[in-house]
Amino acid sequence: MAYADEPLADEEWLKKYEEEVDETNKIEQELRERLEGSVQVDSWCSCGNCSRVVLQNLSECYCCQVLDGYKEAMCSESVLEDIQPETALRCITQHPGFGPVCLQKWSLHMAGERVKTKAKQRYRQTGSDESYLRSIAYREFTRFVYGFLGNKRIPLPACAYTVIRKQFPVGTDETYTGFELNEDD
Repeated sequence: MAYADEPLADEEWLKKYEEEVDETNKIEQELRERLEGSVQVDSWCSCGNCSRVVLQNLSECYCCQVLDGYKEAMCSESVLEDIQPETALRCITQHPGFGPVCLQKWSLHMAGERVKTKAKQRYRQTGSDESYLRSIAYREFTRFVYGFLGNKRIPLPACAYTVIRKQFPVGTDETYTGFELNEDD
Protein backbone atom coordinates (compact mmCIF):
# COMPACT_ATOMS: atom_id res chain seq x y z
CA MET A 1 0.00 0.00 0.00
CA ALA A 2 1.71 3.11 -1.23
CA TYR A 3 1.62 6.06 1.17
CA ALA A 4 0.09 3.94 3.96
CA ASP A 5 2.50 5.40 6.49
CA GLU A 6 2.01 8.99 5.40
CA PRO A 7 0.20 11.28 7.85
CA LEU A 8 -3.23 12.56 6.86
CA ALA A 9 -3.91 16.26 6.73
CA ASP A 10 -5.87 17.53 9.69
CA GLU A 11 -8.60 20.19 9.52
CA GLU A 12 -6.23 23.00 10.54
CA TRP A 13 -3.70 22.13 7.83
CA LEU A 14 -6.45 21.76 5.22
CA LYS A 15 -7.96 25.14 6.14
CA LYS A 16 -4.55 26.83 5.89
CA TYR A 17 -3.89 25.16 2.53
CA GLU A 18 -7.26 26.26 1.13
CA GLU A 19 -6.62 29.83 2.31
CA GLU A 20 -3.23 29.83 0.54
CA VAL A 21 -4.81 28.52 -2.66
CA ASP A 22 -7.55 31.17 -2.48
CA GLU A 23 -4.94 33.91 -1.95
CA THR A 24 -2.87 32.65 -4.89
CA ASN A 25 -5.95 32.58 -7.12
CA LYS A 26 -6.89 36.10 -6.01
CA ILE A 27 -3.40 37.42 -6.84
CA GLU A 28 -3.40 35.66 -10.23
CA GLN A 29 -6.81 37.16 -11.08
CA GLU A 30 -5.57 40.64 -10.11
CA LEU A 31 -2.47 40.22 -12.26
CA ARG A 32 -4.58 38.91 -15.16
CA GLU A 33 -6.77 42.01 -14.94
CA ARG A 34 -3.65 44.19 -15.00
CA LEU A 35 -2.28 42.41 -18.06
CA GLU A 36 -5.61 42.54 -19.92
CA GLY A 37 -6.08 46.22 -19.09
CA SER A 38 -9.36 45.90 -17.19
CA VAL A 39 -7.51 47.50 -14.25
CA GLN A 40 -5.88 50.84 -15.02
CA VAL A 41 -2.09 50.98 -14.69
CA ASP A 42 -2.19 54.00 -12.36
CA SER A 43 -4.13 51.92 -9.82
CA TRP A 44 -1.22 49.48 -9.35
CA CYS A 45 1.84 51.49 -10.48
CA SER A 46 3.38 53.73 -7.82
CA CYS A 47 6.50 54.76 -9.72
CA GLY A 48 4.71 56.32 -12.71
CA ASN A 49 6.75 54.46 -15.34
CA CYS A 50 4.91 51.16 -15.73
CA SER A 51 3.01 50.41 -18.90
CA ARG A 52 1.17 47.24 -19.86
CA VAL A 53 1.73 47.74 -23.62
CA VAL A 54 4.85 45.55 -23.84
CA LEU A 55 4.07 43.15 -20.99
CA GLN A 56 3.68 39.50 -21.99
CA ASN A 57 2.53 37.58 -18.92
CA LEU A 58 1.33 37.80 -15.32
CA SER A 59 4.82 37.70 -13.80
CA GLU A 60 5.67 41.04 -15.42
CA CYS A 61 2.71 42.99 -13.95
CA TYR A 62 4.34 44.38 -10.81
CA CYS A 63 5.59 47.89 -10.04
CA CYS A 64 9.14 48.25 -8.72
CA GLN A 65 7.76 49.88 -5.58
CA VAL A 66 6.18 46.64 -4.34
CA LEU A 67 8.95 44.15 -5.14
CA ASP A 68 11.66 43.18 -2.66
CA GLY A 69 15.06 44.73 -3.15
CA TYR A 70 14.16 47.70 -5.33
CA LYS A 71 13.62 50.31 -2.63
CA GLU A 72 16.87 49.24 -0.98
CA ALA A 73 18.72 49.55 -4.29
CA MET A 74 17.37 53.08 -4.78
CA CYS A 75 18.26 54.26 -1.29
CA SER A 76 21.77 52.90 -0.83
CA GLU A 77 24.46 55.31 0.31
CA SER A 78 26.26 55.22 -3.05
CA VAL A 79 23.04 56.17 -4.86
CA LEU A 80 22.30 58.99 -2.46
CA GLU A 81 25.82 60.35 -3.08
CA ASP A 82 25.16 60.46 -6.85
CA ILE A 83 21.84 62.32 -6.79
CA GLN A 84 20.85 65.80 -5.70
CA PRO A 85 19.85 65.93 -2.00
CA GLU A 86 16.33 67.10 -2.81
CA THR A 87 15.85 64.44 -5.48
CA ALA A 88 13.66 61.50 -4.55
CA LEU A 89 13.87 58.51 -6.84
CA ARG A 90 10.37 57.17 -7.52
CA CYS A 91 11.39 54.41 -9.91
CA ILE A 92 14.26 51.97 -10.25
CA THR A 93 14.68 53.19 -13.85
CA GLN A 94 15.71 56.58 -12.42
CA HIS A 95 18.60 54.97 -10.53
CA PRO A 96 21.88 56.57 -11.70
CA GLY A 97 23.24 53.15 -12.67
CA PHE A 98 20.23 51.91 -14.63
CA GLY A 99 21.12 53.60 -17.94
CA PRO A 100 24.81 52.71 -17.99
CA VAL A 101 24.22 49.11 -16.88
CA CYS A 102 20.98 48.25 -18.68
CA LEU A 103 20.56 50.56 -21.68
CA GLN A 104 23.98 51.24 -23.19
CA LYS A 105 24.64 49.00 -26.17
CA TRP A 106 28.41 48.66 -25.73
CA SER A 107 28.15 48.07 -22.01
CA LEU A 108 25.68 45.25 -22.69
CA HIS A 109 27.89 43.72 -25.37
CA MET A 110 30.77 43.66 -22.86
CA ALA A 111 28.51 42.15 -20.20
CA GLY A 112 27.39 39.52 -22.69
CA GLU A 113 30.96 38.22 -22.84
CA ARG A 114 30.76 37.03 -19.23
CA VAL A 115 27.17 35.75 -19.18
CA LYS A 116 26.79 31.98 -19.07
CA THR A 117 23.82 29.70 -19.60
CA LYS A 118 22.66 27.26 -16.92
CA ALA A 119 24.76 24.67 -18.73
CA LYS A 120 27.80 26.91 -18.11
CA GLN A 121 28.15 27.68 -21.82
CA ARG A 122 29.02 31.14 -23.06
CA TYR A 123 25.86 33.06 -23.91
CA ARG A 124 25.68 33.64 -27.66
CA GLN A 125 23.62 35.86 -29.88
CA THR A 126 21.16 33.76 -31.87
CA GLY A 127 18.59 36.34 -32.95
CA SER A 128 18.63 40.03 -33.71
CA ASP A 129 20.97 42.45 -31.96
CA GLU A 130 17.99 44.01 -30.16
CA SER A 131 16.83 40.61 -28.89
CA TYR A 132 20.32 39.79 -27.65
CA LEU A 133 20.73 43.18 -25.97
CA ARG A 134 17.31 42.87 -24.31
CA SER A 135 18.19 39.48 -22.85
CA ILE A 136 21.52 40.77 -21.54
CA ALA A 137 19.81 43.91 -20.18
CA TYR A 138 17.33 41.74 -18.23
CA ARG A 139 20.20 39.73 -16.73
CA GLU A 140 22.23 42.82 -15.94
CA PHE A 141 19.22 44.49 -14.32
CA THR A 142 18.67 41.52 -12.03
CA ARG A 143 22.37 41.44 -11.14
CA PHE A 144 22.31 45.22 -10.65
CA VAL A 145 19.51 44.97 -8.06
CA TYR A 146 20.16 41.60 -6.41
CA GLY A 147 23.72 40.65 -7.23
CA PHE A 148 24.60 37.19 -8.52
CA LEU A 149 21.64 34.80 -8.15
CA GLY A 150 23.07 31.63 -9.66
CA ASN A 151 20.28 29.58 -11.24
CA LYS A 152 17.49 31.52 -9.55
CA ARG A 153 15.33 33.62 -11.90
CA ILE A 154 13.28 36.67 -10.93
CA PRO A 155 10.94 38.66 -13.17
CA LEU A 156 11.64 42.36 -13.59
CA PRO A 157 9.14 45.04 -12.67
CA ALA A 158 6.88 46.42 -15.41
CA CYS A 159 8.76 49.74 -15.52
CA ALA A 160 12.08 48.01 -16.30
CA TYR A 161 10.50 45.87 -19.04
CA THR A 162 8.92 49.01 -20.49
CA VAL A 163 12.16 51.01 -20.64
CA ILE A 164 14.36 48.13 -21.83
CA ARG A 165 11.88 47.03 -24.49
CA LYS A 166 11.53 50.61 -25.69
CA GLN A 167 15.33 50.91 -25.99
CA PHE A 168 15.67 47.54 -27.75
CA PRO A 169 12.36 46.94 -29.57
CA VAL A 170 11.37 43.80 -31.43
CA GLY A 171 11.93 43.64 -35.17
CA THR A 172 9.19 43.10 -37.71
CA ASP A 173 9.56 39.31 -37.60
CA GLU A 174 9.93 39.03 -33.79
CA THR A 175 7.75 39.13 -30.71
CA TYR A 176 8.63 39.61 -27.05
CA THR A 177 9.01 36.29 -25.29
CA GLY A 178 8.12 37.41 -21.79
CA PHE A 179 9.41 36.06 -18.49
CA GLU A 180 9.63 32.27 -18.41
CA LEU A 181 10.41 30.64 -15.09
CA ASN A 182 11.64 27.30 -16.47
CA GLU A 183 13.92 28.51 -19.22
CA ASP A 184 16.92 26.32 -20.04
CA ASP A 185 19.48 29.10 -20.35
